[in-house]
Amino acid sequence: MEIAEIRRRNLRQLIRSRFDGTAANLAQLIGRQPGYVSRLLTENEDHRRNLGEKLARDIEAQCGLPTGWLDHENDQVPPVAPATITPPPVPLIQRDLCRFKVYSLEASAGAGLANGEAELLGALEFLPADAEAIIGTRNDQDIIIVRAKGDSMTPTITSGDALFIDPRVSYFAGDGIYIIVIDGLAMIKRLQLVGPGRYKVCSDNQLYHPYEINSDEMHITARVLKSLPFSLKDFA
Repeated sequence: MEIAEIRRRNLRQLIRSRFDGTAANLAQLIGRQPGYVSRLLTENEDHRRNLGEKLARDIEAQCGLPTGWLDHENDQVPPVAPATITPPPVPLIQRDLCRFKVYSLEASAGAGLANGEAELLGALEFLPADAEAIIGTRNDQDIIIVRAKGDSMTPTITSGDALFIDPRVSYFAGDGIYIIVIDGLAMIKRLQLVGPGRYKVCSDNQLYHPYEINSDEMHITARVLKSLPFSLKDFA
């Protein structure tokens, strides 16, 4: 059997199997007029067009058929293979980000931790608008992050929270939460001014009792601006 006739028979079989027996449906797929496809199929030699090499390969490609499938006698049309689509690489978008440095210092929400040298661990990044909404500032040059440890400030601050602190505020700037150092131990406490040079040191956890202290008995190292829950939960 000549290859032209083999291609014609396979094309008819393809149209029956994939295109509901309608030549116009195949014509739409390959971008040809329905009459053109009909002339590829007709038995009338006076009006017939032979299916050429290039168009045969185009039809195979459009229909997901193996190359050369139209050139060989086939009993059936292979099923449509699932399309394998490789998504294009996503371009990296350079954005202006606020990068808040994270330090190894753990400020104690408890009895206190030794106030040693802090090591830079990395940074938390935010879009500027998110930094403004979550932290209240875009100032990533002066505001840094340390971790809370202990339970004396629960439920306000829990152990493991990321604390955004301002080390520039190393003085009492009104009632609030500060990182203070007493006898070499760094701790997170709520400070209230109760008299000239005298403060009330409070824990939000009612199990810890407040006490008063003179300004020369402690050192304020930073004011706590925000806390961000940062604890991991193990489900394994």
